[in-house]
Amino acid sequence: MTLNLLAKIPLFADLPANELDRILSVLNVKKLIDREILFREGDTGEHFYLVMAGELEVLMAAGQMEELQLNIMRAGEHFGEMSLILPGGHRTATVRARGDATLLSLSRVQFLDLTQKYPELSTSMVRVLSQRLDNTNTQTFHDLTEKNKQLQTAYDELKAAQAQLVEKERLERELQVAADIQLSILPDELPKVDGFNFGARILPARQVGGDLYDVFLLKD
Repeated sequence: MTLNLLAKIPLFADLPANELDRILSVLNVKKLIDREILFREGDTGEHFYLVMAGELEVLMAAGQMEELQLNIMRAGEHFGEMSLILPGGHRTATVRARGDATLLSLSRVQFLDLTQKYPELSTSMVRVLSQRLDNTNTQTFHDLTEKNKQLQTAYDELKAAQAQLVEKERLERELQVAADIQLSILPDELPKVDGFNFGARILPARQVGGDLYDVFLLKD
């Protein structure tokens, strides 16, 4: 089953069967559970991986609010070569299991020996990396476009809210002017008449009410 998987992987498709057997003899099996981190962005790369079963997420800013999914690695795909090609190279992204997964791995020394023995592997890897870069650029463009739309929507909503706030403040000023006018109509002092006491109080239900009061003398 493993041999068939290796033979179907484009990276190894042109290698002779005996070399596939030799590779199998040095491959290590790595099992991951759901959401387990294989390595993190910035870690020093020491292994090249082949996905035997399951799926893995390739992420930037993993576990943070701005987490971005760059790719999904599935059975038959490989990753981790970039950090092995460069001496002391670091992982450029975080890889996390998406469900249970099984991987096969080669150490840095084994990987470099294999590429030196079969230079055509380097050409195949460059082709795969170029395709990944193109896919990542496309995905990033779509993500940025979507984020720009969200920002524009948020800006429009903020602008509308600001306009509503300005209108609310204008109405409140006009209501205050109306309230001041209403109070100015009311008498400042009530008349003093022997044998009578007058009192008045006005409490508008809102800022401005519809009622007024006054006290005045009739002829008789």
